[in-house]
Amino acid sequence: MPGYGYRSKAEWGELILDYLTNRRQLKRLFLLVDPIAGLKETDKLLMNQLDKQAVSYQVILTKRDKLSQQEFDESRSIFVVFLNY
Repeated sequence: MPGYGYRSKAEWGELILDYLTNRRQLKRLFLLVDPIAGLKETDKLLMNQLDKQAVSYQVILTKRDKLSQQEFDESRSIFVVFLNY
């Protein structure tokens, strides 16, 4: 499935959201997020919409090998605060 943020076509956004919120066979969504780019507004909007629609999801931070432990911990803490963990 194409991304919903960087380099995605605008018209895909609505189609993707409709698929994610109305696909009953979908048990869990794995949301791959680039911690180098940080928590983007599109990420926040998507996660808020998934919460509203009660879609189970898990955030996975990618590119771990590109960050020092300190950089990763700082980026991770931003996501943890947003997700209220």
